[in-house]
Amino acid sequence: MMDEFVSVVEIFILTCEDASHLGGPMGTEYTTHMFSKPFASLESAQRFAEKYSDDHGGLASKEMKWTKDWYRERWAEDASKFIFVIKKDEVLS
Repeated sequence: MMDEFVSVVEIFILTCEDASHLGGPMGTEYTTHMFSKPFASLESAQRFAEKYSDDHGGLASKEMKWTKDWYRERWAEDASKFIFVIKKDEVLS
């Protein structure tokens, strides 16, 4: 019997939410999950989010500010009508 080797691979999950219903009276605001998409690198996830925002009437990519905090790898601050969050995860390969 051959031993199988398992490796751990990092992936980055980009999540996009529709934020167009924020800013109303308290208790009426909400976001809607639009999609989650895996990427092999943080940079490719950011590029996809920036292009998606450009193509769908969000904040221009050059104006997006990416921030890192304790539980998210990156998130886009002031992303106009979208909220983008990128989280790092590990999968077995």
